[in-house]
Amino acid sequence: MREERTDIQRQVLSEAFQAAMDGCRLRTAMFLTFSFSPAFFEQDVLPAFFDISLSQVPQARVLHLADALRVTGPIAVYYDAGALEAGSGPPRTNFDRIGIHHRGGYFHPKNVFLLVERVEDHPKGIGKAGDLRLVVASLSANLTRAGWWENVEVAHIESFDEGAQCPFVADLRDLLATVRRLSPQGSDHAALDAVVAFLRRLSSPEQRLSEGLLLTRMYAGKSDLPTFLDELAGNRLRRRCLEVISPYFDETESVKPLQDLLNRFKPRETRLYLPRGIEGDALCSEQYWDAVSKLGAVWGALPKDVVFWTKSRDRNVHAKVYRFFDPSDRRQTFFIGSVNLTNAGFSDGGNVESGFLIEVEGSTKSDWWLETDKKKPSAFRTREEGDGLENGAGTKLTLRYNWTTGAAIGIWDDQQQSPVLTIAGSGVLLGQLGPLHPRVPSQLGDSEADRLKQHLVSSSFVTVQIPGEPDATILVEEEGALDKPSLLARLPPEEILRYWSLLTDDQKAEFFEEHAGDLNDEEFAKWTGLVRAPRLDHSFFAAFAHIYLSFGNLERSIRKALAAGRHKEALDRLFGKRFDTLKRLVERLPEKETPDPVGDYVTLLCALQLLTVLKRDEPDFATMARDRFTLIDEIETARDRLRPTIRFEGSGLRDDEHDAFFAWLDRWFLRRSVPALRVTAETR
Repeated sequence: MREERTDIQRQVLSEAFQAAMDGCRLRTAMFLTFSFSPAFFEQDVLPAFFDISLSQVPQARVLHLADALRVTGPIAVYYDAGALEAGSGPPRTNFDRIGIHHRGGYFHPKNVFLLVERVEDHPKGIGKAGDLRLVVASLSANLTRAGWWENVEVAHIESFDEGAQCPFVADLRDLLATVRRLSPQGSDHAALDAVVAFLRRLSSPEQRLSEGLLLTRMYAGKSDLPTFLDELAGNRLRRRCLEVISPYFDETESVKPLQDLLNRFKPRETRLYLPRGIEGDALCSEQYWDAVSKLGAVWGALPKDVVFWTKSRDRNVHAKVYRFFDPSDRRQTFFIGSVNLTNAGFSDGGNVESGFLIEVEGSTKSDWWLETDKKKPSAFRTREEGDGLENGAGTKLTLRYNWTTGAAIGIWDDQQQSPVLTIAGSGVLLGQLGPLHPRVPSQLGDSEADRLKQHLVSSSFVTVQIPGEPDATILVEEEGALDKPSLLARLPPEEILRYWSLLTDDQKAEFFEEHAGDLNDEEFAKWTGLVRAPRLDHSFFAAFAHIYLSFGNLERSIRKALAAGRHKEALDRLFGKRFDTLKRLVERLPEKETPDPVGDYVTLLCALQLLTVLKRDEPDFATMARDRFTLIDEIETARDRLRPTIRFEGSGLRDDEHDAFFAWLDRWFLRRSVPALRVTAETR
C-alpha cells in the first residue's frame, strides 16, 4: 500500500484564522470573493472571527452575531454581482456587501483582510495590548458552503504588526485600488479605507530574499501571471518540476496558459491534476485532454486520503496550486490563490485575480503530490466556474437604500443605457426603473423607495426583470444601519432591561435562544421547541434594583465604547433601531401589556439621567450627535404625560402637594450621588 503524502499540510480553514488571531479581537474585516452566499457567510463564516460561544439555533446565532458586530469597526464583502447565491437566504445583520460587475471577465479574487487588536500583552514581550495587526489571506475558497465546508481548497495566511516590513505592501495597495475602482459609484469603503490606512504604517524591505528563500509576494493582476512569476522568480523556477492543480480549464483545446508556463520555465516534467465528476468522467473536453498530452504533460490524481469524503464520493477539488520543486532538494516554490489554468485567469485583461507567491524549505526532499493517470478517460464533460449562476443583464444594476434618509438610488453599470427594469421582491412588484443612464446614480420615486423599504425589513434580495433576459437576483446595498428596524421589533421593555443586565456571553446566548422565536422565522420550529419563559423576580426591591443594574451596565458599555473611539457603537446603543437601544426602550414603554406607571416613571428618570450626564461629560460626542440627543425632549414629554397617572391613594396629598413631590423626586433623582469622603488620620 502506498504511504500517505506527509508534505501536504491540512487544516480547517476557520481554525487557521483563529490561530492567526490568537490573543486578538476583530476590529475591521474585508472579504473578496467570486461566489457569495450571504446567509452562510453570516451564520458559519463570520462567527469564526469572534471569540464567543454561539447557539446552534440559526436565529439565535443571528441575534448574538448582530450584538457582536456592534463593537467592531466596518465589515465588508466585495463579490461578483453575477455570482450571488441567493438560495441560502438573505443576510440579517449589518455588514457592507458590494457587488462588482467586471466587464472584462469575472471579479474572481478570494482574499481575507482582518485588522485585529491585541487584548493582552504578548507573553514574550512582543507587542502590547491595544496594538493593531493586519492578517492577510489569499485562498481559493469562495464565501460559500462548498468553499468553507466541502471542497478541497488552498490558503496561505500572513500577518504584520504596526511598523513591520511587508514585502508585498505595494501589491496590496494595487489590489485594493482595483477593488475601489471597480466598485459601484458611491459605495461605502470604510473597511477598505481602514486597511489602506494601516498599510501606510508598513514598509517594504529592500531585499528580495531572506535566509536563502524568496520573500512572499502577492499577485494583483498588474501583468499576466507567467510574467509576474518570471519577473520575481524566473531563474528559481526554471528546469524544475511543475505540478498544477486547477479545477477549471478553457472549453476548447486552447492550452495557451499551460504552453506559456512550459515555454518560460521549461520544467523537467509537468503533471496536471485531472478533475473528475461523480461518475468518474473527466471534467474537461476531450480535445483539451489530447492537447495537454501532446505538450508532454502528464495528467495526474491527488492521493485518496486528500480527497476522501465518503466511501462513494470524493471531495470536489477547488484548489488552485502551481508548484515548482526539484526531487533533489527541499526548496519548493508555490503560487496559490484564485487563478485557474484558463486564458481569462492568466491574462491581465481578463478576470480580476489574486494569489501569493511563496517559497518554503521542507524538512525532507520534495516529492510529487500527484500520481500519474495516463489512461484516457472514457467520458468527458466540460464545466465552467460560472455554471449554474444567474447571468441575466439585470446583475448590472446596483440598488442602494438609506435607512436614515429614506432615499433609494439605482446605478446601471454598462456602457449603454439600461432598458426598462422591473423590480420585484418575494414575488411582489416593487416598481419599474429606467431607462437609466450608464453609471449615473438615479433616485427612485417616493412610492418605489417606500415599497423597497417595506421589503427590506424581511429580505435584502430583489429580482430584476428585463424582457428577453433571464431574471437576475441582486442584493440591495443598505446604508444608515443605525435606523434600520430591529430584528426583535416587539421586545417588551422588561426584556430590554433584562438584556442590559446580562454580564456574560453565555447569558446572552441563552437570552437569544429564548427570543429566537420572536423573529417569526419559519425555520425556527425545525431547530428548537417551545421557548423557555424567563424566571423574573417581581418583588419591589428586585424590580427597582433590576432597573438600576441595567442602566448601570448600559452606561458602562457606552463609556467604554467612547473611550475606545467606537462612536458608532455608542450611537447604536443609545439611538439605534435595534431591540436593545435606549430609544427602543422609551418607545416601547407605552405599549406594555400590563401598565406599571411607577416602574415606567423610574425607568424614564434613569434614561433622562443617563443622557444628561453623557451630554455633560462627553461634549464632543453630544455635539456630533446633536440631532439624536433630542431624545431628551421625548423622554421629558413621556415623563410629564405619565406623572398624572400615578396616584397615592389614601395618602391625603393635595394636587399641589402631588406635583411638589414629583418636582422634589426628579430634582434629587437626576442629581448624581457623590461618594462621601472617607475620614482617615491623614485627612483630619
